[in-house]
Amino acid sequence: MSGARRAPLAIAAALVLVGCDSPAPRSEAPARRLVYMTHVGPANAEIVIAGVDGSNLHRLTSGFEPRISPDGRWVAFFRCPDCRPETVGGRVDLYVIASGGGKPRVLVRGAQMAEWAPNSKTILTDHAAALVAVSLAGERRTLAHGRDFSADFSPDGKTVVFDRPRKGRAICGFRSELVTVPVHGGRVRLLTSNGGFPVWRARSIAFMRAVRPCRGVHTIWGVRPDGSGVRAIVPRLPPDVTQAGEYGMSPVAWLPGGRKLLASLDSEFSNEAAVVDVRTGALRRLGVPVDAVSRDGRWIIGQSGGAEFPYSIVIAPVAGGRPRTIAHGLVCCPDWNR
Repeated sequence: MSGARRAPLAIAAALVLVGCDSPAPRSEAPARRLVYMTHVGPANAEIVIAGVDGSNLHRLTSGFEPRISPDGRWVAFFRCPDCRPETVGGRVDLYVIASGGGKPRVLVRGAQMAEWAPNSKTILTDHAAALVAVSLAGERRTLAHGRDFSADFSPDGKTVVFDRPRKGRAICGFRSELVTVPVHGGRVRLLTSNGGFPVWRARSIAFMRAVRPCRGVHTIWGVRPDGSGVRAIVPRLPPDVTQAGEYGMSPVAWLPGGRKLLASLDSEFSNEAAVVDVRTGALRRLGVPVDAVSRDGRWIIGQSGGAEFPYSIVIAPVAGGRPRTIAHGLVCCPDWNR
């Protein structure tokens, strides 16, 4: 997975509460692109698209929570058809639009989450209390039942890892188990009974595990795709990450080579990027937020700000250095296929 969704909790909660064909994309591979939302709110949000450096910015469509496909040809996003500026609540629908523009198509009415497959032909979503794989043509396949998933594909796109609630084992809100299932359907395999927010690479899956459930504190663990080798990648959190308002650490993406992991130090309204050495658990804090990482592992993009607007979207080198602000104001939730 090239990135992870890290919207502030207040915005994410507000957005959750809250059949025409697109033109076929051109045959040549499009340029790498960046998407994010402006005029944030389920009733009036807009999606803009630009070059990965923020240049050539223009409006793409109305909607929120955009996710660009790995090949850059499509943007998945959400709309709330019943939402109004003065109200909260309404059904949220999953759409797709060509990144070059055109008329959007609704894929699933009543959906949450959009996770692209590596081949850019399938999207995972949460629909009708089930994990569903939907094609660009709108064909659906139910993979598992439950709700409130976070998920990732295996690198070859043949298997999905996801978290789901454990039945009868609620512990202060931390009650998810980590499982896998073939993308074309089949037997669900349990990996661990305490885990969530998985990130997969060839021979290892990083995930978040609650270490102090009743205080909401979590750290990063790892497991092999067959369920063996469960171990703590970050056994101990920095002292300042266990204070009030700090939630701990969660994985964002594996960096090239598989020896380092990009992680998020999570707090109530924001996060901070960190690079973790998976062999030693040592971490290097970057001092900037993170939503997604480039494919070569050299750059991150993230959203900075507190509990209220304005926010900034920044790009920063993973190796360390000064971040560059590319957008400021009523902006949110960047994603790219850099």
